Amino acid sequence: MSEEWLRCVVQKGMFSDEQLVLIVTATGESVAFFVPKDQIRENRVRVRSFSENSRRWAVVPNENQSIVAVEDSELVPA
Repeated sequence: MSEEWLRCVVQKGMFSDEQLVLIVTATGESVAFFVPKDQIRENRVRVRSFSENSRRWAVVPNENQSIVAVEDSELVPA
């Protein structure tokens, strides 16, 4: 697993220490997660990523450590 930055849309969160990030998955679906502010920089969220079954996956730093399929082009090395 490697740390990378994933492109996202950042919006205000419910609490002062978090923000809402909108991520477009590899299937084109848009999903939203609340993540700590310190995991976000310049419309990117810090994720851990890995490859499996010819797909790229990202572990989102939210409360549940959600895993989403993403496109390689949306990731930048940390």
